[in-house]
This record gives sequence, structure tokens and C-alpha cells, in this order.
Amino acid sequence: MCDAGVDYAAIVAEAEKEADVIIWDGGNNDTPFVSSVRTWRSVVTDPHRAGHEVLYHPGEVNLLRANVVVINKVDSARPRRRGSCGQNVRQRNPKAEIIEAESLVKVEQAEKLRGARVLVIEDGPSLTHGEMALGGA
Repeated sequence: MCDAGVDYAAIVAEAEKEADVIIWDGGNNDTPFVSSVRTWRSVVTDPHRAGHEVLYHPGEVNLLRANVVVINKVDSARPRRRGSCGQNVRQRNPKAEIIEAESLVKVEQAEKLRGARVLVIEDGPSLTHGEMALGGA
């Protein structure tokens, strides 16, 4: 089920009719505004933008409230940036579990794409106003 709109209470009420577990992705511009009996808060950080996890609101609020922090893109980020991101997490939220994750682009049956022209759709806001110097590759 995928819903969007401004009446989030109604959306959650509808989701509760169909699901035992609701995963709410507020994106990087939201703090959670629904509560539940059990809340597990996870945050994904981007070492390509190391420091942003503590420089911007509401990202820092989400980091402070997280049970788990995923440092994503460890396969492509420089070790210094990964370390800086992890240090910020440990300093601001020492109780959070830190998980490092790769962000690999995988294509099933890649041989079918050999020689083909491919269009990659990137997360535009990261490039336009998210201070990213590079996009999807």
C-alpha cells in the first residue's frame, strides 16, 4: 500500500487496517509525527556528505532519537568521510547501533543491457540543493 497526502492521521489509520508493521519514511525533511506502542527509529547517513547528519535540522533530531544508524555508501565514500560520519554518530548518540552498508547498483541479467543506452534517474534534491557533487553512477 502506498499513500500520500496531508492527512497523515487518516493515512496511518487506513494502513493500520491492513498491516501489523508500518514503516514510515519521512525522508530527510521530517521528524516522525506519529507514535506507536513500539517505535524503532533508524536513520541513514551519507558519508559523501559527512557532517550533514549534525549540521541540519531535522536530520540531527532524527539522529539523536535513532536506535540504529546506517552509514550507507561505504563502498564508494572515502575512509576519512566514513570515519567522520561514524565519529559524529558515536559522539551525539552513543547508544545507537551503527551499521555500515554498501550501496551497490546491481542489474539482473546485465548482459541484456550491453550496448544499450541507459537512463539513470537520480535523487534530484541531493544534487540541486543537497550539496552533492556527484550523482548516481
